[in-house]
Amino acid sequence: MVEIIASDFEVTVVAQKEENYFLADKKNVFYHFVFFQKKGYYNEVKQFYVHRYEIASWLLSSIDAAKNTKPLAIAEGNILVSLKFEEASPMLLITFDEVTYTIDLIDSDFGKLLRIDSDSLAKIHSVNSKKDFKKKMISAILNEYDEKTIYPFSADSLTIAAFELKLLKSKKSWQQLSDYYRLLKLEYKDSKVIDPYLVDNLMSSLPIVVGKTECDCGSDACFFDLLNTAYTTFFTEANILTDGNVDSDKVELQFTKIWTELDVKQRAVMNFLDYQFENTPLINLYLLTKNASFEEYIYKMTYPYQPDSEDDAFVRRIASWVGFYMR
Repeated sequence: MVEIIASDFEVTVVAQKEENYFLADKKNVFYHFVFFQKKGYYNEVKQFYVHRYEIASWLLSSIDAAKNTKPLAIAEGNILVSLKFEEASPMLLITFDEVTYTIDLIDSDFGKLLRIDSDSLAKIHSVNSKKDFKKKMISAILNEYDEKTIYPFSADSLTIAAFELKLLKSKKSWQQLSDYYRLLKLEYKDSKVIDPYLVDNLMSSLPIVVGKTECDCGSDACFFDLLNTAYTTFFTEANILTDGNVDSDKVELQFTKIWTELDVKQRAVMNFLDYQFENTPLINLYLLTKNASFEEYIYKMTYPYQPDSEDDAFVRRIASWVGFYMR
């Protein structure tokens, strides 16, 4: 069975603990993690996309700190990554659902891949203080650079961009394959003027939640709770109604106020998700709420798809991009 999982998800068995398996492989700038676990009388498959920078950065600082390493929670905290040192050999521990898998960082193929990534990041750190680093990276994002212009990109953003650029070998490949590049472009083009079609898409979803506290459809794929969380977090119902009916002019006024109060990265995320999914901004506002569950968002969004399908993978990668970008 595990061989079928490996083939269907295009990953490789990395470690085994009794009847539980951890499978993984690199997918451009992500690692695709798949956990195949025995649950009593049935098997369960869970999958995550984890940005390679996230692990490379932690691994680089952790190995430098020798045995004083702090575990890293990834994939919205579902996976815990830690290290243990056996003599001179560091062992990576991946813990998911109370099962811990051990990966030899020196001799295993996956361990070697992780170390190559951390070594690549170390080389980037060694040059990112040089004068031309900022110019090179901003030119890669915008295809231009002006010494007098104040750019919104943080030093960390440029380091991540440089890491991706190194992984993907060329600026052309990076611009074609990286959604982090697209998010940085949206960050640069930021506008507090809201597009009218976003208001139209919002209006189409408001009837689902206005004046309601629950949904009785009974579907596991029901979006009501997520939509309602976003609605009650960002909107005041009394301010969008006229004579008990949703007033489009009032909705636009309140949504415009919400939009201007978002920060530049949040607006980039909203525009990015709208472009990728062409859905209502209300469901995407959910990801900006305080205790948003990316896992629940992904579950609802991927519900119609086969777990090993390209449609499923597309939704997971986009949501993972947003989660990584917002951290």
